[in-house]
Amino acid sequence: MAKLKRQQDLQKRHDLGFERI
Repeated sequence: MAKLKRQQDLQKRHDLGFERI
């Protein structure tokens, strides 16, 4: 479960980075 949460957090960060660009 921790792995899934970490992956989701990474994806969310990626989304934010893409939106920033």
